[in-house]
Amino acid sequence: MNAAIERRASSSGRRAALGALGAAALAGVLHARAQAQWPDGPIRLVTPTPPGVGIDPMARLYAEHLGKRIGAPVVVENRPGAGGMLGTDVVAKAPANGQTLLMTVGATFTTTPFLFPKLPYNPQKDLVPIAQLYGGGSFLLARPGFAAGSVKELIAMAKARPRMVNYASHGPGSTSHMFTEQMQNVAGIELQHVPYKGSFITDLLAGVVDIGFEPPSSAIAHMRAGKVRVLAYTGPVRSKIAPEVPTLAETLPGLEFSTWVGVWGPSGLPDALVARLHGLFRAVTAEPALAQMLYDTSTEPMATPQAQIAAVVDREARATVQLIKSNNIRLD
Repeated sequence: MNAAIERRASSSGRRAALGALGAAALAGVLHARAQAQWPDGPIRLVTPTPPGVGIDPMARLYAEHLGKRIGAPVVVENRPGAGGMLGTDVVAKAPANGQTLLMTVGATFTTTPFLFPKLPYNPQKDLVPIAQLYGGGSFLLARPGFAAGSVKELIAMAKARPRMVNYASHGPGSTSHMFTEQMQNVAGIELQHVPYKGSFITDLLAGVVDIGFEPPSSAIAHMRAGKVRVLAYTGPVRSKIAPEVPTLAETLPGLEFSTWVGVWGPSGLPDALVARLHGLFRAVTAEPALAQMLYDTSTEPMATPQAQIAAVVDREARATVQLIKSNNIRLD
């Protein structure tokens, strides 16, 4: 009887093992089929900035050229607000089929989680990095007619009248917020924070707010038109497109900021599809139209291997935590 029981148990075990192997094989077939069928209709490229602001112009250029390469429309979907969390959450909760992607600044993963502890998604578990695209500094802009024409004059004004000079940001926890908080701490000044849910450039041009950090992609047109005062550039060296503008570090030694932009997808994307997307975005970045746009906006292409992006994010995140603690950076 014991032998019969053992035979039945052995047979049952073999059936279970075969069932597991069959399920794994089926999953592999479905993943391969999903990749072969990709793209299955329009691609959503979500960006957490308003139209025409921040990385949106570049997102539209990437969408256009990516669409040509894959033979399917790529539609930019703007989801600004909450320090990039709204747009990121959309992608984190999307099906892992490659039809919904996120294009955002690295700070969405290196900074936001440490300023907003109650995120509606887990940035490490719910999203997978696909590609680093490009990076560079930002310009410190001032409204027309602003009394200070340099960072040195801005510091003197702010010290004479604490919290009377205001600064705009793209929202609590945004890179423009973090930049200004650190500048205040290094310079020993106090400014009044005016957070926006997205772009502040219209109010800056109208004189509603005094200063703010803006990336080249959305700042350069207003700079060339003479509609704003340009106080500084945050990169390690002067901008190629505005070499007359001093770096922030020329007044505040050691103070420099750079940001980078990348693409993420929902976790669970097949590895082969992640690799394919990485290659596509790398190829688009190298196209002449994109290379010219990067030059025109004083940014540099990035060629980080996909497998190394998570380590880059982790390293920058640890530095951000130290920055927040040492400079007492807080949300208003």
